Amino acid sequence: VMMLRERLEEAEGKFAAVQGELDQKTNTLKTVADEYNKAQLLKKKYQNTLSELRGCPKVVVKVRDPCHYDGIKQISRPGTRHDWGAICVADSCTINVPSKSKSFVFDSVIAPEDPQSPYDIYKAAGGEGMIRDVLQGINSTLFTYGQSGSGKTYTMMGPQVDRDQVGGLVDIFITHLFSEMEKNDVDCFTIKAQMLELVNDAIYDLFADPSQSPDHGVFYEVLRDDKGRVHIPGLQQVSVNKSQQLSQLFHWGLKTKEKKRRGRGHVIFSCSVENYNKKGDFRRAKLAFADITGCSAGLGEEPWIAKSNQAVGDVISVLSSAAQQRSGQQGGGSQVSRNHVPYRNSKLTMLLSDALGGNCKT
Repeated sequence: VMMLRERLEEAEGKFAAVQGELDQKTNTLKTVADEYNKAQLLKKKYQNTLSELRGCPKVVVKVRDPCHYDGIKQISRPGTRHDWGAICVADSCTINVPSKSKSFVFDSVIAPEDPQSPYDIYKAAGGEGMIRDVLQGINSTLFTYGQSGSGKTYTMMGPQVDRDQVGGLVDIFITHLFSEMEKNDVDCFTIKAQMLELVNDAIYDLFADPSQSPDHGVFYEVLRDDKGRVHIPGLQQVSVNKSQQLSQLFHWGLKTKEKKRRGRGHVIFSCSVENYNKKGDFRRAKLAFADITGCSAGLGEEPWIAKSNQAVGDVISVLSSAAQQRSGQQGGGSQVSRNHVPYRNSKLTMLLSDALGGNCKT
């Protein structure tokens, strides 16, 4: 008995020593894993920055907090994910889909528990850089894309009931556009705005007088000049010189849209900005905002909505692929120069042709 007891104590001592060594190695492994995850996240951010410099569209994903009527939890963080969860926000750049065993990397992912004010999204989307690009003569475009009911219009346009609340992204861009011009000593500038709604391939001027006949302010032709700038013959352009004027004009266009109630459609608000700095340098660019109507099988939308949304995805895919190829090729006559961008597959992509490709950041 004494011998067995001594052996048991000896075994317990060895086990304790092995357990301590295992705990130490486990902690070391956890530290290494944390450092690896940090390095991977930093790598993703550097890759995203490089992609943006190459001309690839920048993609920011805002994950909406599930509403009470969603039934089950569909969004989770690592460690709290349930097996029936639809997606998992892995980090600030990655979304996992456990049911498909897939991961998707974006420039930025804003989780439900993260700050989601319009200004937070403005910073995540690189709004300040977009404003500076416009003043340097580079077209800049911000558009919302996603499923119906995900909060695209609210994010872009802001609350339309209580105007005392903080506005949407458009209002923030307008305010910062004028403050940036003042900061950069822009001596002379011209801003012309236009706003349209695309419904079933018909273009409606949202600055047109809503009291006119239903056919007033309706256009169907989209043209491009020799420099690739989009032009809709007859569509009004309104000149403004103050941020308050531009903001009021934008919200007047939204009210016109609500009054007409033509059904679900895409809304595009754009500002042509021309400016001279103190050195006399002239710059011209367009700042565009597109609220793309989302697809949802339960809404029974007309086929043109699905077609136009698919066309936007096709164009972005081609432009992104071309930008990546361009970065890896040298000299002329490459395949990139022969890539066809299918702008003409949809009236929407024709309208956005100078807002997605060419001299533009999206």
